[in-house]
Amino acid sequence: MYNLVMFGMVLVLPGMIRVPPYQNSYFAWLVDRTTPEYLRSQYEMPYWDTAYREGLEYLLQRYPTGPIAVTNENGRAIQFNRKILPRADRDRIVLAREGYDFFLIDTNAYPNVPLRPNIQAIKVYNNTILTVHKMMLTAEDADTTAYLVAHQATVDTEPIIRAALDIYLQDDTLIYAVGSCAAVEGSVFLHLHPAQVEDLPRHRVEYGFDNHDFYWKGSEGGDGRCLRIVLLPKYEIVSLATGQFNEGGPLWRETFVFPKRATDRDADVANGTAQGTVESETPKL
Repeated sequence: MYNLVMFGMVLVLPGMIRVPPYQNSYFAWLVDRTTPEYLRSQYEMPYWDTAYREGLEYLLQRYPTGPIAVTNENGRAIQFNRKILPRADRDRIVLAREGYDFFLIDTNAYPNVPLRPNIQAIKVYNNTILTVHKMMLTAEDADTTAYLVAHQATVDTEPIIRAALDIYLQDDTLIYAVGSCAAVEGSVFLHLHPAQVEDLPRHRVEYGFDNHDFYWKGSEGGDGRCLRIVLLPKYEIVSLATGQFNEGGPLWRETFVFPKRATDRDADVANGTAQGTVESETPKL
């Protein structure tokens, strides 16, 4: 009996030593641990949510100043791991159901869904257990060329929406701009309505629009004009609703109907390869 227990420990112990703090994600030697993402799609892995701490530490290191608004499916994993951090770091992590900048996803939430583009991925045995997603490209993180092009667009073109934030459309990019960032600091909502509901992420299908809310920080461009660069999805968008809100509700709200944008689906139709067409109506905002 003792020999059997010791034999079992010998099999398990090397893996437990190798992968802390994710030793709860160990797997038997008889299971394939070499094929990328095989375990993620076949087994429950990060069920103690320990990877969230490393995800938060990554954001704290990459963005060393100011608040970091984050969210995930239920918020509990972020709350628990946030408490482990030093107090100064803990105070910078803001759990936000709306107006967040980063979305942390443990792969138990979407085990069979292809991994989406992310800025950080935490892996065990060559299998992803957590991804960190940046919801928008901000002026602070954009390369210099993108920022200058966006800035010039606000000079050369008329905004599609004039409000507390002026909003410009350039190709597949939205640019939020204001003369003084501090004047409008707070949560901004941005809801994109697609022409084809199947283009939405799975968790947004029931709502009929994609949620790209973000938090407007008080950072400024070199000339005092504050910009927020928002990269639009590649699929066709019918309309958007955007505005600003606080605990009491919307402070302002505007809508915009897009001119038809060329998509890969349009190219398929032109080439005669599309299997069919789906009619859509402009959604009620």
